[in-house]
Amino acid sequence: MTVSQIVNESQLDAWVRGNSTQAQGKIVELVFRLVCASCSKPNFRRFPLEDSIGQHGADGKLETAVGFEPFIPEGKSIWEIGTNVNALKKANSDFKSSTESTPEKVRKETTYIFVTPLSGRRDWENTWKTDGISDWTEKKRALNHWKDIKVLDGCCLIDWVSQFPAVGHWLGTTIDQMPNDFDTAENYWSLISSFGSPPPLHPDLFINGRNDASEKLSRLLIDHNDNQLRFDTHFPEYSKYIVSGFLAALPEDNRGETQSKVLILRSKEYFKKACSLTESHVFVMDFNLNESEGHELIQRALNRRHAVIYSSLPGGIPHGNSCQLYTPEIHQMKIGLVKSGYSEERARTLTNQSGKDLNALLRLIQGMSSNPDWVTCSEASDFAIAQFIGQWHEASEGDQRIIEELSGKNYGEWIVNIRKLAGAKSAPLSYFNGRWKFTSRFEPWLYLGKFIGSEILESFEKVAIKILSESNPSFDLPKHQRYATAILGDKPKFSNHIRLGISETLALLGSHGYALSFCQAGKPQQTASTIVSELLNKPDSISWASLNDVLPLLAEAAPAEFLNAVGGASERPDEPFSGVFAQEGDGFLGGGNYITGLLWALESLAWSNEYLLRACGILANLAAIDPGGNFGNRPSNSLVDIFLPWLPQTAASMEKRHAAVKLISSEQPDVTWNLLLGLLPEFHSSSNYTHRPKWREFIPENWIDGATDIDKIKDEAFYADIAFELAGINPERLEKLLRFYFMLHPDFTSFASNLRARLQSDEVLALPQDQRLILWTALKSKIRDHRRYSDSELWYVPEEDLLELDKVAEKIQPKSPEIFYRHLFLSSDSDLFEGECSWEEKRQVLLQKRNLAIEEIVNKGGFHLLKNFWRSVESPAQVGNALGNFSPLADDSMILPDALESGDNLDLNFAKSYIWQRFSLGEWVWVDSVNCSNWSVKAKAQFYSNLPFVAETWKRVEIELSDDSSEYWKQTSTYSSKDDLERIDYALERLIDNGRSDVAINCFLHKDLWESRFSELGLRALERFDDDNHIDSQAIGELFNHLQNDDSIDENRLVDMEIKFLELLSRFHNAHPRTLYRHLAEQPDFFCQIIRTVFRLESNSEKQSEKEAADNEKELIITRRGYRILMGWNHPPGLLRDGVFNKKGLLSWAEAVKQEFLDSENWKIASNYIGQVLFYAPKDENGLWIEPVCDFLDSKADNEFRIGLRIKIFNSRGAHLFSEGKEEMKLAKKWEAIANLAENKGYARLGSTLRSLSNNYEKEAEQDVLENQHRFD
Repeated sequence: MTVSQIVNESQLDAWVRGNSTQAQGKIVELVFRLVCASCSKPNFRRFPLEDSIGQHGADGKLETAVGFEPFIPEGKSIWEIGTNVNALKKANSDFKSSTESTPEKVRKETTYIFVTPLSGRRDWENTWKTDGISDWTEKKRALNHWKDIKVLDGCCLIDWVSQFPAVGHWLGTTIDQMPNDFDTAENYWSLISSFGSPPPLHPDLFINGRNDASEKLSRLLIDHNDNQLRFDTHFPEYSKYIVSGFLAALPEDNRGETQSKVLILRSKEYFKKACSLTESHVFVMDFNLNESEGHELIQRALNRRHAVIYSSLPGGIPHGNSCQLYTPEIHQMKIGLVKSGYSEERARTLTNQSGKDLNALLRLIQGMSSNPDWVTCSEASDFAIAQFIGQWHEASEGDQRIIEELSGKNYGEWIVNIRKLAGAKSAPLSYFNGRWKFTSRFEPWLYLGKFIGSEILESFEKVAIKILSESNPSFDLPKHQRYATAILGDKPKFSNHIRLGISETLALLGSHGYALSFCQAGKPQQTASTIVSELLNKPDSISWASLNDVLPLLAEAAPAEFLNAVGGASERPDEPFSGVFAQEGDGFLGGGNYITGLLWALESLAWSNEYLLRACGILANLAAIDPGGNFGNRPSNSLVDIFLPWLPQTAASMEKRHAAVKLISSEQPDVTWNLLLGLLPEFHSSSNYTHRPKWREFIPENWIDGATDIDKIKDEAFYADIAFELAGINPERLEKLLRFYFMLHPDFTSFASNLRARLQSDEVLALPQDQRLILWTALKSKIRDHRRYSDSELWYVPEEDLLELDKVAEKIQPKSPEIFYRHLFLSSDSDLFEGECSWEEKRQVLLQKRNLAIEEIVNKGGFHLLKNFWRSVESPAQVGNALGNFSPLADDSMILPDALESGDNLDLNFAKSYIWQRFSLGEWVWVDSVNCSNWSVKAKAQFYSNLPFVAETWKRVEIELSDDSSEYWKQTSTYSSKDDLERIDYALERLIDNGRSDVAINCFLHKDLWESRFSELGLRALERFDDDNHIDSQAIGELFNHLQNDDSIDENRLVDMEIKFLELLSRFHNAHPRTLYRHLAEQPDFFCQIIRTVFRLESNSEKQSEKEAADNEKELIITRRGYRILMGWNHPPGLLRDGVFNKKGLLSWAEAVKQEFLDSENWKIASNYIGQVLFYAPKDENGLWIEPVCDFLDSKADNEFRIGLRIKIFNSRGAHLFSEGKEEMKLAKKWEAIANLAENKGYARLGSTLRSLSNNYEKEAEQDVLENQHRFD
């Protein structure tokens, strides 16, 4: 059998005659497939298939600009396909009906084609006479009904099929004549997609996350822009997976055309035969190639206009069109399984067990049907030790010693075998940068467990305790230094990789110990339990914190022992977990969170019906001692997520969940109260989900996240009833429960009626009035909100229900006005607005209520009672506003100056608002009516400080305070209108003289002060600014912007200020030390001074202390901040103020610096910084610096210029996110292009520097790609 003939015409004829029922549909599909393979992208194509066969009309219609003779004519064609034994009768019948049903105009431009699969060599006399086909054709043509007439019989079809082996493969499969030497992408996809079905696998399982591979396949298969593609992978099968998956994901039209020309070739011999095909095909090589043979075979295919897809091990000679096929990420595999129809939990279980190994996943789906090659090799026992360790780092001597203890071999001898196995086909062991790790743990565990005996378990017990007992060296450092543990801390004996690997082995021993078939029954589980018990036997807080990252795995290794140890520790008087909480930092450089691992461990166990109660009891104990922190992982949050009614994170039954909450409420009632508030219904709620077990099957495979509506309602009702019991008559708790009054289903709880009854109970009515006020305020607020938003479906309740609450509110309302009216004086007025009127009308209504309240209080107890009142409300300022606005009661003598002198902030807040409101009504007439002659200086200063910051106030200050006026200037604010600038210069001077430079600077936010006459005051404010002043970055930045644009300012003084405020200006986005940087570029002596001062301590000729180096304060400042000045310098020498670049200016400036440092090492330093600042020199439209700058940088004598430029380019990128090498590749291409421009203009040295930078970025990109693919954890 040749590649071109899979089915002959006799076989086709025999099958059609013997399978008449199937034949019509299959032959139509055969023709359709042949048409798709022969004519890509036709103008129109319609061949009804499968269930559509039998529809009225032709069996096929086609319109193509390019024909495929002798089978497909150019232009329009109508196809009739018959499988009847009497082909002549069928041909005549179809011809007649087609002619009658097709308009003459259409027929004149359409070819009529009749297809029969029957052979012309068998029973011909029963169908056609000798030469009958040609005679029939000529007779029909003579009728001139159609543009042309064609007949394709079985002989023609087989000839046509022979040109497209993929179609022949399909036909052979259909009639049980399937070839063995090659496969098609379509058939291969049919095979692998059926693994484990139902459900069938989705293409995304194989192509999700592989955008680069998909793009390259699209270029080759769809666009035909490439003729070869090499997949670099350790797993040769991945090539077939992704090609077949990619084609299966295509739209149907594209898929039919493309897959008919894709062949998967299984041998070199068949590959050579396939090269003889006349039509272009795509060959997927599914056999091993040596290098010389591979090149020869590929070139042979390319010479015959075929395309080739093949796989190769990563590395080696670069290829022009290669693509790395990395192992997929676990979450990507999970998405593919879910799309296939697997449940979330089943998908999670399968992907956890298979790791990142698609081959392992497919075997798991099939039920482990066959052994991989690496199980049967002679080195399998060494491989078993490797998988028992899981992962390690070969640079760690401690890791090597552990391996030697377990294997009984020298590490150098042992690793030779491991390297050999790691290169084997589909071996689940990966190596990257010294780190060895099994990409899949579950499959190797099952296959290699038989090589692990009891003696290895005994050794493992010792090494596991030794490794996991080691304390984290970061705890020897202060929190703010822990990020640098690798530099500042002691080096751990063992790598973190082997810690994680050993911990996962423990989890496997406890959960899947049965795989160790040559160990005594129960021995693996016993070993795991012993190790966990030993590790957690009364460790201190540092030991617990050091185990943080592996605790979830230890919990799965031995759940009962883990819970006993953690539970016992949490209940001891000297529990260690307060110490663990105390180790928590503030994030980033300030240290991390070391309780998260324990929380995740307990969350994992809480999924189990068996362990839920104990796990949640421990979480409650932890919540009780949790001091809070900056991290979201808190035991209280874990509890809420576990029991959340609409999304419970446990597979335990409802009864068990309710029992757990009852248990917590009896042991930790305060924790339970906060938990229940998080579980009761909300309009908007969210969940963070909880940690799920990796190896224990606590979660059923059919688990679906979420809860039914009825279960959610029942849970909420149960939690509400417990909350009601815990609330008692505590007003703060009852107030919180009022939020849920209308939110619980009355058929499942009497919560609302019980709460209403309790609010009216004798016990609540006997509470002090200020406590009842809490309940009354909450109740009235709820009633008001429901009435205000009654047109909203979420807020609407029947009015009769609100009237019931009105009655309750009336009963519990406090009677004393000094208590009852507290609710009117909140910080926010809008919370108290009622009615449908305008905002101003609502405000006036509220003001009137406040006035009446004050009047009633004053009438009852005078101003003494009023004073106690304003000290008891949320906002004393609102009382001051109301009283100041209520002239009949406003008695200045009763309030002033006492409220200003009491020293109580509540009195002062009241007095400020009172004074401001009185002034707004009476203005200066009122001010002058206040007799303050007998007041203290402090009271006068406070009084005038609360008047507008204008000249009228300052005039009175000068009169009333005279020599003590500084008391006013030391405390006054500038919050009043800035439209009145009379004598503002006087005010600025007084503020500066009284140490209020920060307030003076704040005045410059008013742009009317941006005049030259005020610039001197702004500069003085900066000069007098000290550590006692408040830093307002925006105000200081705006002032610098103003001064830098003022030509009249003394630039030397401004430079000093830019140095003084350098750190702030470096951070402020709207202001920069532009004058300082320009001086550096214009004054070589100044630049030399900074270089000399900053690097003096490093000079061999002068070694001085910082104190000795500073002859004056300015030099001391430069010493401390000079490095920051140089690093931020962005104004290159030669760049004029108008933006023009002056080459002579650059050269003369550089020469002056060189002469200054001619005999000093500082010239090397200086030239490096000169190269750095030239990064900011003008560039042309292509990104290359202008010629004068390139001339300078290309200097033969000063390579340091180019080194500095390279450093600045590299550093200019700043902080950036990990991009899997994509951004680095963009930068590599950018600087390679600029390097080419430089070289093309003759700047060889500069071009070489830029090219080395480009190469560096390219290497970074390659490293990042590898790093991303080897992020196992």
